Amino acid sequence: TTFIDGSLYLFAFLNVATTNLYASALAKGAIDNTTNKSNKSGVEEKPGEGVVRTAAKTSLYSGIGLMFFLLAVARPLIALYIGEEAAASPGLLDAAHEY
Repeated sequence: TTFIDGSLYLFAFLNVATTNLYASALAKGAIDNTTNKSNKSGVEEKPGEGVVRTAAKTSLYSGIGLMFFLLAVARPLIALYIGEEAAASPGLLDAAHEY
């Protein structure tokens, strides 16, 4: 869990950026007195919906990429984390990886 927690902190930028962009879109809609606007496809949407949609896609793609990365390098990372001597003991690395 330490590796997952640490890697998720890398994506804190998404939270900050989305909050700022969403607030800016809502404020711009309030200033322009518009409640709905047409997007590129011609579908009406509220101010900020495009920001949320983009952030959701970015977080989904980032999460999937992070999952595959961690699955690919989990065993070496766990071995590095628990140490060479502990990783050499039978079954410990397998149990840790399975957990």
